[in-house]
Amino acid sequence: MSQLECGRTLRRTMSWGMIGALIAMLVACSGGPAVTIQALIDEAAPGEIVAIPTGTYRENLTISKSIVLTGEVDDSRGVEIVGKGDDEAAIEITGDVEVSLRAIAITRSKGVGISTADSAHVTLENVQARGCASSGLSIREQSSVTGIDCEFSECDRNGITITGNGQLEASNCLLELNASAGLAAVTTGSISLSSSDIRSNGENGITLAGECSATMLDITVDENGGGPVTAGQFVTLATVFSVVLGTGISLSDQVSLILVDSDVTESERTGIVVFDQARIELRNCRVLSNGQHGVLAVCDGDVFLISSTVGSNAAIGIFVAGKSHFDLESCQVRLNTGGGVAVYSIGCFGLDVYSSPYRFSGPISGANNDITRPGEQEGNSEFGCCPDSLWEILCREVAPADDGS
Repeated sequence: MSQLECGRTLRRTMSWGMIGALIAMLVACSGGPAVTIQALIDEAAPGEIVAIPTGTYRENLTISKSIVLTGEVDDSRGVEIVGKGDDEAAIEITGDVEVSLRAIAITRSKGVGISTADSAHVTLENVQARGCASSGLSIREQSSVTGIDCEFSECDRNGITITGNGQLEASNCLLELNASAGLAAVTTGSISLSSSDIRSNGENGITLAGECSATMLDITVDENGGGPVTAGQFVTLATVFSVVLGTGISLSDQVSLILVDSDVTESERTGIVVFDQARIELRNCRVLSNGQHGVLAVCDGDVFLISSTVGSNAAIGIFVAGKSHFDLESCQVRLNTGGGVAVYSIGCFGLDVYSSPYRFSGPISGANNDITRPGEQEGNSEFGCCPDSLWEILCREVAPADDGS
């Protein structure tokens, strides 16, 4: 309502002596929302599209019906929800429902920003959760979330937390400046992430455990670690291996991750850590300029690198220990300060890694790789590869096919 309209209406109201109407008009003219979002939800029929007027709403919402909430946006502002209940989600979505949230910002929630549970199917489009006292988004039980153009940042735990059989499919999202991880999951569900940035989170960029299957395409995992280390929620093996903190991507248990056309760069410690029976496949990826190793595989994990680069890391480019299976095809391993590829025979939880002899116990293979020796142009320091007996396996050239000429 314009100032002119407000003035005219107030004058009419005063002349009529309607005190209740005067109070209502004062609220309307103040620019604040005249209704609560929860009231709009409660009044809506299942499946209805509800437009939320522009403004700041200090409330916690509970949604247990299928509904679409769309925030209205003017030239300068949109819809902001400030969760006020201690340890409560700003938006709690439960039940066997289908819910869509569009153009809504959650700020300074005193608990989780958005929490989904039961078997809820939730779509988030242009949704932000910033500065929450817990995670920005929590996906629990059998629920699933599809996110497009979303941001989960500056939260006191993770940007996104997934547990149970929770599932996530997201694209063009930003997970930034969260105190623990950008994305942390202990789930048997699936994760699909594309065209997204995971930056400057305090502990890890991505921490995956459990038995989840994940596919990530065109992901940037950059400058994670360096924050106050709390060994927080879902950082597995933290009491045994401090190396799992401050990493770009940490995998454990029976997680399977396919990473394509992506960058893992400038982590405080190791770029990618693979423990237990986890499996990772990198295609056309770059693991560069991390504070310790580029890729570290321990125990019985499987690592496949295809057409990827591991370079300029402050320790060893590729570190293999225990019985991990490691396969490199057409990769470059260059300019790593501690060496190119190092293979150790140690117990899975051995702590004397650096004093272990150059012995190999697990399978390692590869072909057509560019792993430069020390002293060569763009070479590695200390040692260029694992024992010489494996040099020909990793770096052998495939003979050209006989074309009959």
